[in-house]
Amino acid sequence: MIFLKAAGIRENPDNGVEQFAINFALEKLKGKYKNVQLVEKLNYGFDILSETSNGSTIQVEVKGVSGEQDVELTGNEADAANSYQKSFYLCVVSSIPNSPAIHLVNNPAVVGKKDKLTISAEVWKASETM
Repeated sequence: MIFLKAAGIRENPDNGVEQFAINFALEKLKGKYKNVQLVEKLNYGFDILSETSNGSTIQVEVKGVSGEQDVELTGNEADAANSYQKSFYLCVVSSIPNSPAIHLVNNPAVVGKKDKLTISAEVWKASETM
């Protein structure tokens, strides 16, 4: 906890882990990519926008976990993963706060397990009525 406080993280555990993950990912990604920008507040479905060495844009969604557990992309995040595919990365920052490590999963929409499929009311209402 002292480490989290020293890093400027609030005591709320959920927010603390996520905020730590984003800050940690930003620092690590700056060493690998160009023009690393935090865009989490813009509701794009990802947290970081960046460029590869050849100038291609990538989108990075960051998830922080304190142990080894499954991570889930929410609706907007899953939509972004489906839209951007090969330029989209899931960045899991694990083992927070003791020994954080980054795991980059390219195109998580392809390798992830989809447990549910949501059909909007607008769609089902417009379908055939019997």
